[in-house]
Amino acid sequence: MLAIAAALATRRKPGPLPDGSTLLPSGWRIRPAGRQVTVGTLPLGLATLSDGSVLVTNNGYAENGLMRIDPGAGAVIWTQPLAAAWLGLARTGADGHDTVLVSGAGMNRVYRLTPRGADWAVDTATLADAKQQLFVAGIAPVPERGLVAAVGNLSDSVYLLDAATLARRAAIAVGHRPYTAVADSLHLYVSNWGDSSISVIDLTDRPTTRPPLFVGPHPSAMALRGADLFVALAGSNGVARVDVATGRVVEQLTVALAPRAPVGSDPNALALAPDGRTLYVAMAGNNAVAVVRLEPGAMRVAGLIPAAGTRRPSPSPPTARPCTWRTGRVRARAPTRTGRSSGG
Repeated sequence: MLAIAAALATRRKPGPLPDGSTLLPSGWRIRPAGRQVTVGTLPLGLATLSDGSVLVTNNGYAENGLMRIDPGAGAVIWTQPLAAAWLGLARTGADGHDTVLVSGAGMNRVYRLTPRGADWAVDTATLADAKQQLFVAGIAPVPERGLVAAVGNLSDSVYLLDAATLARRAAIAVGHRPYTAVADSLHLYVSNWGDSSISVIDLTDRPTTRPPLFVGPHPSAMALRGADLFVALAGSNGVARVDVATGRVVEQLTVALAPRAPVGSDPNALALAPDGRTLYVAMAGNNAVAVVRLEPGAMRVAGLIPAAGTRRPSPSPPTARPCTWRTGRVRARAPTRTGRSSGG
């Protein structure tokens, strides 16, 4: 009994350790690169304002809303509580005249924030009564068309709003459990968690839907670069590159820690570098960000950035836990083979 008591007394609990690392409930130890800024629960969305500060959405079961981070100071400098928030966060505008759009999750709202002196004014578009199964997920501005697209995760639809008035212009059926959206001036692309596809909508005066593109299991985040659409495949440890002109997957890259690692890396967020040559892939299951070089005709993993512990997203409103926002340097990793797929 004394031995058991001694073992329990010395057992390490999940959380920060004296050596600067963090012990996760899984037993993993992580040592995130760079500085760490503590924010709220379940931060899912990030957006950079024109002054270089960063917005993050807090979406868990604690207080929902926005936080603004000064990267130079490494501190939260402003907060905006919201009734509910989730994945969708986007910014339009420039030179201090930013407009910020935030998804209202189960409240079935889209929030719009515009500068008002030292603060922000907030107005709201309500897509449906909060009792209805809609759940606003991703948001995509389409400034060339004067539109904002809001994804209804539980209604299998995407809603087009007038960017000036927030009036609803259209509701368009898409695939099962849509997650988020990206757009160019002519088309809107919606990732469908539930049926491994991308919905493509022609943004005409009367928007029409093309046949869906099959891309692979559990498509989530997307990034658009000219004719290339990059799709994070949370169900296969991969990133697909889609030629939007032909509607075909022309390449798929594994971003797991090892070439034959089991499914579980959970790539679920993407960001393109300003020069379009590097794609950053957040891997919730590996507590890391993969740095992918976009070379002519091929993608290549150049290294990994160690990150904080994360929790995988789910199609229903997520469970909260304390999280942090991280920045850091690249660490090299063992080479991972790439594979090409010609499937459409």
